[in-house]
Amino acid sequence: MSSRKCKYDADAFCFICGQFIKVRDVKYELKTSHVLCEAYEAYFDCPVRNQDKPWAPHVACSYCKRCLEGWYRGEKRSMKFAIPRIWREPKDHITDCYFCMVNPSKRRRGKNAKSIEYPDLESSSAPIAHDLTRPVPEPPKKLSQKSSSSFSSYKSNSDKEFLTTPEQPKHYLITSEDFNDLIRDLNLPKNKAELLGSRLKQWNLLDDVKITDQRTRHEMFATFFTKEDGLCFCNDIKGMFEAIGIPCVPSEWRLFIDSSTKSLKAVLLHNRNKFPSLPIAHSVHLKENYESVKILLECVKYREYNWELIGDFKMVGFLMGLQGGYTKYPCYLCLWDSRADSKHYIQRSWPVRTELCVGKQNVKFEPI
Repeated sequence: MSSRKCKYDADAFCFICGQFIKVRDVKYELKTSHVLCEAYEAYFDCPVRNQDKPWAPHVACSYCKRCLEGWYRGEKRSMKFAIPRIWREPKDHITDCYFCMVNPSKRRRGKNAKSIEYPDLESSSAPIAHDLTRPVPEPPKKLSQKSSSSFSSYKSNSDKEFLTTPEQPKHYLITSEDFNDLIRDLNLPKNKAELLGSRLKQWNLLDDVKITDQRTRHEMFATFFTKEDGLCFCNDIKGMFEAIGIPCVPSEWRLFIDSSTKSLKAVLLHNRNKFPSLPIAHSVHLKENYESVKILLECVKYREYNWELIGDFKMVGFLMGLQGGYTKYPCYLCLWDSRADSKHYIQRSWPVRTELCVGKQNVKFEPI
């Protein structure tokens, strides 16, 4: 799986049931909850695994803790499922990552509110409920010595962990991948990124990170762009896709062209928004007109990829070869007459524009 982080942290979900744990709810770490781990193994007949992996949760919710430990003590309690959620290493962040696909932000309160959808994935198998073939197991008659001593100090009116010795916080060192992700999330320029790295290095928070790498971070993708006649454009779009790690499928992308008072730009947008937008052309010298748009499309090799083009009505007019400004026939769909003021509030249907002939009906250029 790629090195980028998941949309939500793994420890925001319960290891046993896989459900989202609210921010204000108590989380119980499995590595310090010895009784809970013993109850888990006794109930599901399998030990707690993958606690040293970053792609598996390391905490449990209060509901699973109460049910398992209560059943382990001999109370009339049971879990809703016979097989808990099983965690495996995901293949990618798009189709096989549980922490990227579950969206707790859509959770609403109330009786009629929709609950969070928890998918059944290859990397995270959903729990299987009890049935005739999977009945509720009987609790062990004799508890281990460690469990007995823990239960003797258990308080029924409290759900907090009983720890004999407080756990010391671990010192986490930021790796180069984490540092690059942090800079990307903060949208820092080169000088600010180098300053941040220098301060973190001063506080001994970086692990084998070279600060001066930020000065040359653009060189990896600089070879894919060319500056010519005031336009900076991508000269190898397939190569850029391969360098980023995204499959180059032109039918899944749209080309968006627009301009402001300062620049003209072209950006590739993914149809399902699974991938970030990719800028492929930019200019501060070219204006938004027919000649500039034609040059831009030729530079990015539009005829080779044939993306779907999107833009505002002004841009569509340029692509259709229409004359700019306040013209008699400004619409590219029909022959709506902007000069016939007396018909604007009477006539609903206008003749359809059937052809785009240069020199007729405000068609000034050949359609692009």
